[in-house]
This record gives sequence, C-alpha cells and structure tokens, in this order.
Amino acid sequence: MSLFQNIIRAWRGLHSAAAGLAFPLGGWWLGFGASTSDDDRLDKGLAIVLPGIEGFGPLNCNIACGLIDGGFPGAVIVHDWTTGVWPLFTLHLRAETTNRRRAEEIAQLVLDYQCEFPGRPVHLVGHSGGAAIAVWTLEALPETASVCSVVLLGAALSPSYCLAKALSRTEKGIWHFWSPLDILFLAAGTLLFGTADGRHTIAAGCSGFKRRRECDRLRQCCYHPRMLRQFHFGGHLSWANSVFVAEEIAPRLGTI
Repeated sequence: MSLFQNIIRAWRGLHSAAAGLAFPLGGWWLGFGASTSDDDRLDKGLAIVLPGIEGFGPLNCNIACGLIDGGFPGAVIVHDWTTGVWPLFTLHLRAETTNRRRAEEIAQLVLDYQCEFPGRPVHLVGHSGGAAIAVWTLEALPETASVCSVVLLGAALSPSYCLAKALSRTEKGIWHFWSPLDILFLAAGTLLFGTADGRHTIAAGCSGFKRRRECDRLRQCCYHPRMLRQFHFGGHLSWANSVFVAEEIAPRLGTI
C-alpha cells in the first residue's frame, strides 16, 4: 500500500470514528444513499444495514460506506426500523412486539427483492439492536425462503438466545462479532435496561452466544488488539468504523 493510500485509509478511519461520535445528532445532515441502490447495483445483490437503537445516523452510514469501500458490488440500503427519534432508545430496545412487526416488514422487503431479482444474494448486517432485528427478520421469513448470509455486530440479544430458526433461513450462516470490552453498552446498559429479548443480563455482543449443537453454522469472532490498526478500539461504536467494515466485514459476506 502506497503512502498516499495509507493517508487516505487513515483519513477514512479517523473521520469515521469522529462521525460515529455524532450519532446523537441523528441522520438529517447525512446524504448517504443516492448512489448505492441504482439498478446496476441492485442486479448484483443487496445488503440491508439495520441500525442500532439510535436509528438512522452516522454509525450505520459508516457501515454502509465500509461495505462499498470493501468492494461489495451490490446495492446497500440502510433500513431504519426505529421511530427515528433517538432519545426513545429504550423504547426501541424493549418494544419486542413492535420490533417483530418491523422485522416482518423487512422480511417482506427481502421477498419483494428476491421476486424482482431472482437468484441474487441478499445479506443482512445488523448493529446492536439491529442485530436482534436481523435475527427476527430471518425468523419471519417463510420456511422456503432464505438470505445468503448475516453479520451481527455487537448483538443486543441475550447470550442464551436460540439462533437455530434464524440459521435455518440462511444459505451461508451467521457471523457474530463481539467484544468483552463493550462494557458500557452491552454489559452495564443491558443489565440496567435489558436486552432486545427482555433479559437483564450481559448481552451476547459482550460475551458471545452460548454455543449449541444446532448452531454449527454460527461463526463468532471476538475482538482482537490487531483490530486497532483498523480503527476498532474495542467498544460498541467501533464496530461501525468504515475501515474495519471494509476490511473485516465486506470480505465475509457470502462466506462461512
């Protein structure tokens, strides 16, 4: 990698980290989306990015941009399943009945795409609370339908949550990225407010899912210090750094 490329990479990583800290501002000031879902990209596949409980904003836009920077050839859309008002984050986290209805809507979005573009791969990428929505979207799909692969980043689900049904709706399985350093959001936060599935416990995004025999296509990747060079500092927000996503997540879409 040339000096110029290293400078650009460093700028992208630092800019993404700084932008991620601005998530309380929401996404009204972001222009993402105009060139990522054109017909040419839609014909090559679809990646649906599901935000955390903060809703549409710089974190999930960084994820989407990272997928594109990492060479994903298909369309990338950010689907905001929340109310769009981030101070209602506890409602977004714990309204399981409403959230499952939102997941059913996303499942229908997947089916509509597959009807229009048969045979093209579909991927779900969910961050935090969005990881729970990704799992429930899989569960909402009919038995005859499936997506190619799913990536969960710091899942706000309980470690004992059974992923068997969700895994059965995937062709390549599920990647789950977790970090024991995610103390503020997925340890203290979920102990206090609860996980998306209603358990007051340390979330899977901080401890990993408990392995079950039926989850043989679940691949879990724990945070490693080597990720520091990808601008991932171990915390909850770093999963959304565009450099990390480009180098660690994009190459894994469709693999297990």
